[in-house]
Amino acid sequence: MIVKDEYREQIRLMATGRGQDASELNAALPAEDRVPFNQFLSGVFAVLMDRHFKDNLNRDTLAEFSAELCRNYQNSGLKIRPLTVEGILRGSAGETHLLEGISADEIIGVQVLVIAKIAAEDPAVSSGIEQFLDEAEELVAQWEQEPGDS
Repeated sequence: MIVKDEYREQIRLMATGRGQDASELNAALPAEDRVPFNQFLSGVFAVLMDRHFKDNLNRDTLAEFSAELCRNYQNSGLKIRPLTVEGILRGSAGETHLLEGISADEIIGVQVLVIAKIAAEDPAVSSGIEQFLDEAEELVAQWEQEPGDS
């Protein structure tokens, strides 16, 4: 997959507190770019989750993070369901059965919020976003090479 500059720019905007600009780029994204962009978004999500949780990835830390994320956005008008958020995070951390019944749009929406939250709370992420985008691009390339993928 080729990661276009537009994909990187959209994530860069998310990670530097310019969500409205990122939303505008997202709205202008051509339909044929949607799947590859979402793959790249998932790569960035995975890289930042790994950085944020390091060796402390467990149910309790994910539940706490999920609750905090929901509190952060409770007055935003977004429909955020705490159990869905926690299910997505835990599913992404290996409990894949928890992702059953959760729509791709919900997963993507939570990934965006998580990326924004981690970047807002960790200045090294927003200031070093290019490194994380590079890591995500490498990760997506690895995923494409895994057996069973087409």
